[in-house]
Amino acid sequence: MRPLRPASPPPPTDPRAPTRCCRKGTSEHAHAVMTLRMESGDDSVATGFFEDAVLLAAGREPYALIEAAVTAAAARSGGARPLRDKQLPPNLDVFGWCSWDSFYSAVSATGLSEAVQSLSSGGTPPRWVVIDDGWQCTEVDEPYRNIPTEQIKQQLLKEANPKNDASLREAYLEGEMEALGQAAREVPAGTAMGAYLQEIRASGPPEEDAGAPSLDYHSLARQHTLAGSESTALAPTKRSPLVVHAASTIFQYMVGLIFGAFQAVVVLFYQWVVDPAEHGTWPVRFFTFLTTGPLKGSMLQFFADSTNFTRRLTDIKANAKFSSPYATAEDISSGRREDLRSVVDHLKKRFGVEYIYCWHGLSAYWSGVSPTAPAISKYEPQLFFPKPTPGLSEIEPSTAWNPGILAGIALPGRPEQLFSDMHAYLSNAGITGVKVDCQAGVGLVGSRMGGGPAAALRAHTALEDSIAKHFDGNHAINCMCHSTENIYRWRDTAVARASDDFYPTDRASHIPHLAACAFNALFLSPLALPDWDMFSSRHVAADIHAAARAVSGGPVYVSDAPGSHSFDVLRKLVLPDGSVLRGLLPGRPTRDTLFADVLRDGTSLLKIWNLNATVGVVGVFNLQGSSWDRSRRRFHIHNTSPPDLTTVVRPTDVEVFRQQLEAAGCDVAGVLAAARAEDEAEAAAAQQHAPQPEASPAPTTRKRGSGNGSGNGARSGAVLAPAWAAAGGAFMTAGGAPPTATQDDGEGSAPERGAPDFAVYVGGEADELHHTPWNRGVRVSVKGWHAAVVTLAPISRFEFSASSSAGVEFAPLGLKDMLNGGGAVRRLHAERVEPASVATYEEGAAPPDAEAVEQLQVHLSVRGLGTLLAYSSHKPLACTVDGFEVPFSHAGSRLSVEVPQVGSLHAGRSEQQLVISY
Repeated sequence: MRPLRPASPPPPTDPRAPTRCCRKGTSEHAHAVMTLRMESGDDSVATGFFEDAVLLAAGREPYALIEAAVTAAAARSGGARPLRDKQLPPNLDVFGWCSWDSFYSAVSATGLSEAVQSLSSGGTPPRWVVIDDGWQCTEVDEPYRNIPTEQIKQQLLKEANPKNDASLREAYLEGEMEALGQAAREVPAGTAMGAYLQEIRASGPPEEDAGAPSLDYHSLARQHTLAGSESTALAPTKRSPLVVHAASTIFQYMVGLIFGAFQAVVVLFYQWVVDPAEHGTWPVRFFTFLTTGPLKGSMLQFFADSTNFTRRLTDIKANAKFSSPYATAEDISSGRREDLRSVVDHLKKRFGVEYIYCWHGLSAYWSGVSPTAPAISKYEPQLFFPKPTPGLSEIEPSTAWNPGILAGIALPGRPEQLFSDMHAYLSNAGITGVKVDCQAGVGLVGSRMGGGPAAALRAHTALEDSIAKHFDGNHAINCMCHSTENIYRWRDTAVARASDDFYPTDRASHIPHLAACAFNALFLSPLALPDWDMFSSRHVAADIHAAARAVSGGPVYVSDAPGSHSFDVLRKLVLPDGSVLRGLLPGRPTRDTLFADVLRDGTSLLKIWNLNATVGVVGVFNLQGSSWDRSRRRFHIHNTSPPDLTTVVRPTDVEVFRQQLEAAGCDVAGVLAAARAEDEAEAAAAQQHAPQPEASPAPTTRKRGSGNGSGNGARSGAVLAPAWAAAGGAFMTAGGAPPTATQDDGEGSAPERGAPDFAVYVGGEADELHHTPWNRGVRVSVKGWHAAVVTLAPISRFEFSASSSAGVEFAPLGLKDMLNGGGAVRRLHAERVEPASVATYEEGAAPPDAEAVEQLQVHLSVRGLGTLLAYSSHKPLACTVDGFEVPFSHAGSRLSVEVPQVGSLHAGRSEQQLVISY
């Protein structure tokens, strides 16, 4: 690019590049205009030379293209390494639970135990726990600790509470928060104001689940009032006479209710007038004037009373709610000394939890560290009053009155030391890793620290150096982090949240949440494994969220409150030992949905593909009807009855299968182009008729020995490797023989030799098993806001003997009752066994020749237990698991084998050996 004025350009690979580049789309004079925005984020940092502003890449392979482009951009501008070079933490393969939506900031040691025990009681034990926001010692600034601060409040409360009794103070808060809570129920959680009110919304059950346990106002008020800093706990005062004290409490509550009602009016005005307004319009300008001028104190008091966003870290240690394994939320003001180690040991020894994460912010806490806390002084805190960049203000005008803008953000002058000390404390207590939130705020604080890119460089370098030092296994999750200032700084950390929060009470948010995760995964997965966030199993959208997590390839964890679970949902995701069947890759949209509007066009389904060790999987999601409405600046349901939709799921939807079919000489692009018109013409008719499984070939009968299936005979050898492990990309079968080749049926070009047919299983209510050639597909219909998971397995052919053309067509499909059941089959191979003895044949029957009685055995390594489904053209003689014969059924080509849990439950994570004898 041509420089605007003379400047010394930074080196091309300098991770300290002073500016952030993004695209801005506008419409001028009915023409679409694409503008390139360059921002340092700090008025004092300016340059006129941008050597590496834009990276353009072109190609026909979208996934490879995106990976190459994103990794190149990150290497040149931020120093992030690609995911393929990073270590994935082992907790990804076990089921997790996060405290946030269960307890919000009122999380305590007792709450952790209750949640883990509750989930374990239903056979889905969490082996990974995330202690979210609420474990740290935090406090608001001194002027906002004593409620109320306004002169009129002081006058009203002086008589009722002359001694500043803590219980009366809580009564005021309880009344204020109750009034706010009523207003909060009208505010969607996914909006800017909704984020501020998230914890107040938790005080009542969500609409979707009226029976869910709720937080009481008393605990919530206490949590906000007494910040977890022992030094701020109120000293007990002499009690007033009972009647006087009761009257004072009632009066205090009513005053809180009155002022809470006033705040509620402001909240509703904000929600319906200010929040939807565009940048630069009068509501935004007017509200900016009020909140940064006359109402600044009231806004800061509101944030202090109702949210955590103006709180600051006062100590790196845990608060008194973690003083023992039996500490409760009420212990926040007890003054007891923390004992996080005992809490961690209790979870690990009592409940078998293996991994425990703690939450903290990239700035330590939402508004940083406390400049006045003695325990923080060694880190040299500095208070900054950030300034939002023009780009940020245009997208989200509310940043003008963001809590960090009004209250300022105090950052440690020595972040390296702060992170090292905090992480050392956590590691010594037995904590395994950290979830690092608030990363989006780095652009704000950068306005006073040399710009967002410069601030992100220092913060992430300090963070990742400390994680590498204190948490073996690279245990970390990046959270709220979607600015490239952060993404391009992930040098070593390997997991990142792919979306905004899961909002239990904002019904309109759940469908867009899934779309955001899927499409964000395209651009995040080159650098980090996308985390699709926690969800609630007992929720109106639980089924579709569970299906999405099953195919996401990321961690699977919930935030269920104790006693509020749907084990029917959880058992489709979690094995009895607490492990999960996770895909091998990040789940991403299939090629035919990459450019579809899966939320609003009324016709498109979202398909997400992934790969397991022996099979592929495609999740099909009907997300039509809800989206982010930019004019309202909120999630919005625009169609309460989205239509049932139908799509075709093909073997080529799994990108690895597509690549290997092309390597085998198949004209994949040509076949798909020819089939597209036919698919569109048949779509309407297909919605009226459910697909029927195709008839399978009649099995070939042959008299064989009764063999016990143990495989003890001499083996002559055929071994079947997974299709994608074959040399040169060609599909392989037993003995190197090509699989069944489908004849040209006039519906596209004839498949090349070496391309297999596929077994396709549509799970759930459909419960359909299909046999399809590679160039065809299976129609799948999905109701609005529902999902279907489809498993696709290449069919292999095993000959009974080297000189015989007779054989078995076989494909494993996995555990039938799991959403990603194909992930249970870890390995597959076949062997031929020497002839059995004559004594094994029926008395009086002449023994056939040796070749005719040679047995064929298919060996599967299987995780978990339940009904294992497979495509099998022949009925087996026997099926065994670890040498024990197990029941099975065979109808047509559908083989169902009952896989028990052999051995101890904890050993269930190890693989069991299933042998199918023919």
